[in-house]
Amino acid sequence: MRSIPSDIASKLAMTKQTKANSADPSASIWIGRPTTPLTTDVFLEKQAVLTGASITDTSVAVCHPRQGAANTKINIGYIDGGVAKVVTAAVKTKMSNHIWIDSGFSENASAISVAYDGTMPKDDLGNVEFVTESQPWVFWVYNGAMYARKLGSSTTVTLAETNCTDVSAIRAMWSEVGGFDFGLIVFFLLNGTIYYRQLI
Repeated sequence: MRSIPSDIASKLAMTKQTKANSADPSASIWIGRPTTPLTTDVFLEKQAVLTGASITDTSVAVCHPRQGAANTKINIGYIDGGVAKVVTAAVKTKMSNHIWIDSGFSENASAISVAYDGTMPKDDLGNVEFVTESQPWVFWVYNGAMYARKLGSSTTVTLAETNCTDVSAIRAMWSEVGGFDFGLIVFFLLNGTIYYRQLI
């Protein structure tokens, strides 16, 4: 979002906006959408991370632990042959430089979602930035039940007990100034209906 210059802001604040009092603001706006599909290597860089006909689901989450700094690692959760796995790589500028390492996470599953918890502090300029924890949460579905575990932990939480078929999680809004925290929001399919739970 762009800030409004002070001279224009003062004109917008005037009760009467006319040419006579030099307060006749106008704008010329052009809106368009790209016409070139980003489908070739000229625009996109590719790396085969996982291959195989037995991979049935996947989820990606990026670690951003320091305000004003670059992302540090990428986590990919996936289902391979009915087993949930998570691999991690340190962030590199070139996709081909990523080295994917198995995190050790392994659970029978039919669906998976990976999401980071964290906060959204403001910097000195008032910009809000999502700062993540060092490890993500992994959510998975197996035999109709949905489970959650923070990567690297041995504690598993059951979030749904029966009839769950899919899951997707995201970090909701947090504000130190506003004094609210909506936590991680876990969306899931239960008997064909979408439900959600907040983990705060």
